[in-house]
Amino acid sequence: FQFQAGQYYYLRLPEVSSLESHPFSAVSAPGASTLRFVIKDMGPGTFTGKVRALAAASPGSDPPLDPGKAARPAPTAVQLDGPYGSSMIGRPQEYRVVYLIGGGVGVTPLVSLA
Repeated sequence: FQFQAGQYYYLRLPEVSSLESHPFSAVSAPGASTLRFVIKDMGPGTFTGKVRALAAASPGSDPPLDPGKAARPAPTAVQLDGPYGSSMIGRPQEYRVVYLIGGGVGVTPLVSLA
């Protein structure tokens, strides 16, 4: 399985919500063996707040989100739907110079291009 820079996925974590899924941009470099996401915690009670709490309670969180808290087993499942979208500029390696401009959460899809 390969993804392209700028793609996003819908993530569902049954331990957080059995019905909700939310879109997140992949930030891994194309060709990487691990798919990574940046998820901003939008506060207690939100989907992303619950994801952060789940990650903080998981052993081996890197870096530890809440040192000193009791660890529990990592989530058993993360369901992905996607990928959707693609890079905005096609093949960036074909250009001598590429300017990436983004702000706030809009910078996330650009991370895998950098």
